[in-house]
Amino acid sequence: NYLFYPYDHDTTDNRRARVLVHYIRNKVEHRKVYLSFVNFSVWGEEIDVFGNILALLAGSADNARSREIVSALQALNVAAPYPVKVVADPIAPDDPLWRPYMQRHRQNYPWQYHNGGVWPFVGGFWVWLLARIGRGPDAQQALVQLAQAAQLNQWEFNEWLHGETGEPLGMAGQSWNAGMFVLAVHAVREPRRYGL
Repeated sequence: NYLFYPYDHDTTDNRRARVLVHYIRNKVEHRKVYLSFVNFSVWGEEIDVFGNILALLAGSADNARSREIVSALQALNVAAPYPVKVVADPIAPDDPLWRPYMQRHRQNYPWQYHNGGVWPFVGGFWVWLLARIGRGPDAQQALVQLAQAAQLNQWEFNEWLHGETGEPLGMAGQSWNAGMFVLAVHAVREPRRYGL
């Protein structure tokens, strides 16, 4: 993504890189978020939500750009039914990016597992990001939604949930989800302390 949003705002001297950037910018549908990958004439437009969240928490963008990306993700309803879907636009079986391994164990169909499923662990990072960029009310609302996801099946803390229905799936009792929930609570209560 450095090609598209260089930290020093200088364009590259490499002609091939400039042509690639121009080509992709004219073809890509979701221009406001970071792409999941770029490889010559192929790029990922499934919108890697976790990748975008981590990039922003790591400081890849200033506050204005971070807010722009977060607004784009919110417009895609990544926090519904719960925070947060790890992919905003799942890869369908008829998509050129679909790979045979994605149907193994029947987990990677659209809105499932890593292909648009809700991962409460990542939802904790989402809450943290919202608090960090000064969107306190949004962070509080996302924290309530995260608590609702965690309390399903008597606080089972499921590994992941279906991205459309919110049905709890995956393994129960995931301590990483519980840990990120606690961190999300602290990020909402003390956003300056957890601002990185």
